[in-house]
Amino acid sequence: SKPFSIELEYRIRNYMERAGDLLLLRLPEIEDRYRFREVSLKTRKYDIFYGTSAMIEDEYLLKFPERFKLEYVPGDTILKFKGDYFKLSAETKPGEVFYRDVFFRPDARIEVGDYNLYRAFCRGIQKSVKRPLVFREVR
Repeated sequence: SKPFSIELEYRIRNYMERAGDLLLLRLPEIEDRYRFREVSLKTRKYDIFYGTSAMIEDEYLLKFPERFKLEYVPGDTILKFKGDYFKLSAETKPGEVFYRDVFFRPDARIEVGDYNLYRAFCRGIQKSVKRPLVFREVR
């Protein structure tokens, strides 16, 4: 069977944040998908139980006008924890960025003894998806 998928198209004016002469683009909704509230504690007494295994896959095709020059794209990232993995990649072409992230967690249980490693894995994901794309407006 095919997994559930949805396609959204955004046309957003004035969405980017200004930082001096740079413009920062944070991808819509992605940080919310990788929040991992269950790893907010420094230590745990009990295992983490999820209802099921999980897979998240996001693809963004970003098209930008010629007046914007792409200055920075987050580098490819691969993170692993046991059978879990996270991969982020970006490919660029003139006027476009194709951004993709994949998260896979095959087990529904994280044992308390693995918590610190799992927490570091989740925090690495959170850090990766927060990195913005950086543009400069060319006049």
